[in-house]
Parts: sequence; C-alpha cells; structure tokens
Amino acid sequence: MNMKIVSILAVIIIIIGFGLQSVSAVSSIPSVDNITNTTQEAINNASDTVNQTAQDVQNTLDPIQDILNSINSVLNTVSSIVQNIQQIFGGY
Repeated sequence: MNMKIVSILAVIIIIIGFGLQSVSAVSSIPSVDNITNTTQEAINNASDTVNQTAQDVQNTLDPIQDILNSINSVLNTVSSIVQNIQQIFGGY
C-alpha cells in the first residue's frame, strides 16, 4: 500500500511540476502586442527610410532636369536660327 501511495504522490508531483514549467514557458513568450508594436516600428522605420531615399533621388534628379531643360531650350533656339537661315536662302 505504501508503494501505491508513493507512486501516486510521485505522479502528482510530476504533473504539478510540468504544469508549473508550462506556465513559466508561456509567460516567457512575447505577447501579441509586443510583436505588433515591434512590427509597426519596423514598418515605420522602413517607411521613413523609403521617404528619405525618395527625397534624395528627387534632389538628385531636379538639377539634371534643369540641365535637360536648358539643353532643350538651346536646341530650340538653334533650330529656329537654322529655319531662318533656310528661309533666307530660299528653303534649302
């Protein structure tokens, strides 16, 4: 009989021990809120980086566009001069 009681007590202690370990393990898992907050922070950081990169690209392209507009203006002027010269010489 004593062996039966000891065996039952051992099983109860093992069950309680596993139960406590399970509760401890669950408390160490990050909560959904923490995961959500971390994910949102990562998305915000990525968005800030993309916006800054887009601004840097725009700042680089603006002067290039100004140069191209100037070249286009010069070419239009040259084209107009060539047309005037052609008219002077009878359309050749």
